[in-house]
Amino acid sequence: MKTHTHKLQNNKGKFEANKSNRKPTNTIAGYSIVDNRTETVAQQKLKAIADRGPKIKHAAQFKSIVNQDHLQLKSQAPSVIQRVTDLKIQQGPSCWLYVLEAIAKSKGIGTKYLSMAMAAYPTSEKAEKKKKKEAIEGNEMSKRAAALELIVEGCTEMVAKLHNWKVGEGGRRANENIQKKIVERYARQTLHSDASVSHINFDNLTERVNVDFVIEEYLKAKKRARKLADIVKSGDAPELLLNTGAQMIDGNQDENDVHLSLSSQTFPNYVSIKKRFNLTMEDMQNNIVDFTGRNDLEMRNTNHAILLDDYDPSSKLVTYKDPNYGNIEIKITHLQFQKMAGDSNMRMLPFFPDGNKQSRMADVRD
Repeated sequence: MKTHTHKLQNNKGKFEANKSNRKPTNTIAGYSIVDNRTETVAQQKLKAIADRGPKIKHAAQFKSIVNQDHLQLKSQAPSVIQRVTDLKIQQGPSCWLYVLEAIAKSKGIGTKYLSMAMAAYPTSEKAEKKKKKEAIEGNEMSKRAAALELIVEGCTEMVAKLHNWKVGEGGRRANENIQKKIVERYARQTLHSDASVSHINFDNLTERVNVDFVIEEYLKAKKRARKLADIVKSGDAPELLLNTGAQMIDGNQDENDVHLSLSSQTFPNYVSIKKRFNLTMEDMQNNIVDFTGRNDLEMRNTNHAILLDDYDPSSKLVTYKDPNYGNIEIKITHLQFQKMAGDSNMRMLPFFPDGNKQSRMADVRD
């Protein structure tokens, strides 16, 4: 950032008066280099006030001057948009989808109905069984696509149960206003988890809501799962959904190359890893965990996805979140990050909210 120095004609007398108290300044070709940046002037004012401490009769006067300088500095500073990611703890072997959802949400893409579908993600065993069954019937698909197909089927069953309740004795007696505990029971029966129910708004006092509203919510969740399943049916889910190529880091790469690769990334970022640190129960009591002093040998083999939240080029520190632990920020060095590649390549996939490379996560927005 360039700073322009302006002459302060009106303050000339003041500067001359205080000349004897100032240290000599460097000069270039007869010109004085005067540091009159807003932040510097503010600091000088505060110092002068502190030096005159006994002369200040009221604390309010000091506070007023501080606030004025703070507001002036704030008004001249460039606006900064703080990036916030919200990573939920994964359901089943769905780390890839939970990382993608957190990134999409941080980019302003609505993910309520996607989150409802994700909350019904099946176990690895069920997804594998579904994949084999489809293969026998001549429908080749990835394990991730098979998992999404199971979510679609679960949502279909959920809607059927809700409809049957509506037209049955329960719905007639309750005037079609269904209790939350009934919806939770149906969700456990059809989706194997009632986590999706937390996304539905019930009356705070009665914990009831019109059943048609609940049916519509699950139809919207089903629609998102159906779209995702169609996109990732035969290919690599993260690359197909992010619609972009990956940048690779391997364990034998030069340290400077790792640094440059991280420095050039857009954040947040999707990363596939082969090694990772496990958090202890004590670690999980904190919002931020510093692993920069941990031994690389403590890393465990994995086939996992993490959310790369930030990289500080000056300190060479990486900040990431692991869907096994949710929103806990984990800090490591860039060399520790490189070790997470294991014996393979680590893929870093950026997210583009618009343009030719727009992520297809936008296809499943609310």
